[in-house]
Amino acid sequence: MRERRVLREVPVNATMADVLRGDARWCVVEGDSADVLRALPDGSVDAVVTDPPYDERTHSGARTTRGTETVAAGIDFAPMESVAELVAGTLRVARRWVLAFCSFEMLAAYESAAGRAWIRSGIWHKPGAMPQLTGDRPAIGGEAVAIMHRKGRKRWNGGGRSAFWSYDVERGEKRHHPTQKPVRLMLDLVRDFTDVGEVILDPFGGSGTTGVAALAEGRRVIIVERDPAYAAIARARCGAADTGCDWRRPEQASLFGGTP
Repeated sequence: MRERRVLREVPVNATMADVLRGDARWCVVEGDSADVLRALPDGSVDAVVTDPPYDERTHSGARTTRGTETVAAGIDFAPMESVAELVAGTLRVARRWVLAFCSFEMLAAYESAAGRAWIRSGIWHKPGAMPQLTGDRPAIGGEAVAIMHRKGRKRWNGGGRSAFWSYDVERGEKRHHPTQKPVRLMLDLVRDFTDVGEVILDPFGGSGTTGVAALAEGRRVIIVERDPAYAAIARARCGAADTGCDWRRPEQASLFGGTP
């Protein structure tokens, strides 16, 4: 068995270069995703797994439950500006897979932007999705995953099964971001589309769930988040995941050597 490389201990101030060289397992870059994508060389990461903003209609219509009430989801960031720019940038820096969550209505834009790099759409099914309270139309039962791949041989770890993942949304103390994805869902995507030791980039990192999943599965990860408050949560959660404490509660990370 090949001996695993021992990484230098770079807990919260590692850079992208540290992660790409293998000198650190993770970093959180506080900045604009477009700037970071432009700064990365071609084919510098193995895969991109990300949850970018959706379109204006989805943002304005998003609802959630608070106790017995249905309220606006409180999405506190702008909708997607350019699907084409995001697709071009992520396909350029990734050696293999690019996965992006989106609404089902946005899939055509992703397919058009990806061209021959388009593979197919996946489905995140939400068993406990909110019903359509008006009752005059079907409810939305999940979200889509745009699945793309840079030119070249394709391989994933899911065999012949469908691109279908079924997990309920995070609630309560597990939820740190209005569009946060379930950790179990992200664990599946990391296992299915990447291998141990590979580098994953999430240019819309939010509260760092992609980082938590990547670290749990032995991958390296670069998280990019422009909002300082969410970037701090992502650092705490990744630090907690890296040191083995409870990444569900980022306020505890300081007990284990990593403060936001």
